[in-house]
Amino acid sequence: MKIKFKKIFCSVLSVAIIFTVSSCKNNDADNNTSDTNSVNSQYSETVSENINSSDNSKTEIDSSFNPVMWQVQLDNNQKFYLIGSYHAGDFDILSVPEIYQDAFNSCDFLAVECNTNAITSDYNAMLETSMRYIYSDGTTLKDHISEETYNLLVKYLKDYSDEYSTLSLVLDYMKAEYWAMYVETPLIYKSGLDINKGIDYQLMSLAESKNKKILSIENYIDSLNAFSGYSDIFYELQILTYVANSEGIDSYIDEFKELYNIWKSGSKEIQNIINSDDNDELNLNISNELENKINSNEELLTNDTILYNKKMITDRNKIMADAAIQYIKEGKNVFFVVGAAHMYGDDGVIQSLKNNGYVVTQICGEIV
Repeated sequence: MKIKFKKIFCSVLSVAIIFTVSSCKNNDADNNTSDTNSVNSQYSETVSENINSSDNSKTEIDSSFNPVMWQVQLDNNQKFYLIGSYHAGDFDILSVPEIYQDAFNSCDFLAVECNTNAITSDYNAMLETSMRYIYSDGTTLKDHISEETYNLLVKYLKDYSDEYSTLSLVLDYMKAEYWAMYVETPLIYKSGLDINKGIDYQLMSLAESKNKKILSIENYIDSLNAFSGYSDIFYELQILTYVANSEGIDSYIDEFKELYNIWKSGSKEIQNIINSDDNDELNLNISNELENKINSNEELLTNDTILYNKKMITDRNKIMADAAIQYIKEGKNVFFVVGAAHMYGDDGVIQSLKNNGYVVTQICGEIV
């Protein structure tokens, strides 16, 4: 089966989604679900320890780190810098070139999509988030996706997720929506990247160590809602794009690597990828029966895809641009970091700032 679709790597370019059941590849198989976010807090503590270490001066600068950074030209020495994030990484925040460190150090505030550090340390927030992905009507995952897709998902998790022993305990009870978000995660790690090393995650730990206030641009529930409310067949197709890709998993791993390297190097190609209206052709290895199921829901899938793009990108672009403008009007010195997918395009944060009369200068990355 061949499907034309606009591919968006949701987790790494668009939204810093909190994976509530299993968010790190190194969780012990014997841990229960209430312990799965401990790795996040341990990582934050490690970053803080490194920041406070006397050996920081010996940190080797990563010369390959050159993502696009902009500065809003403002009066009265107000500082406002912006970076589009890739929500995974392979670098140490202490190794980034001086121009980024100086920009960050000159600001009093760090603005991110969502302060996930605060949420993962809040038991009630994590419980509330976890519950939204559990079927509470007596049904299980098998009632919402086909048996074929279910079996492909199980095989995929066994083959590619280091967390399968934990995930298998909750597999049937977590919603298709959750698995549609999660399937990307194992491949991010297989590509050599780490979600906890995304620039925004590392900067939050750095900000905490330097007593900088973290501004959460979105309410985390609103962020999660952007991926909620679609049909079961929409989520099933998202799962199938990973678990039944006939080109093989290595093709996705290679894409994660390539896209990351484009972002990290500051290549102008990143905006071409994000702004492109071209649809990729995806070949799925599925039965005729499942293909017919998808084809019979073509109108529903089209409508869901349009709504998804609106909620995930367009609507959130406005929220982020409005927040940036508000911070500027309040005179705040802000280092502003949101998913790269929100920076570019006619309704992206950068163009919105320009439309509102601000002079925005690109100071890092390949100049367009």
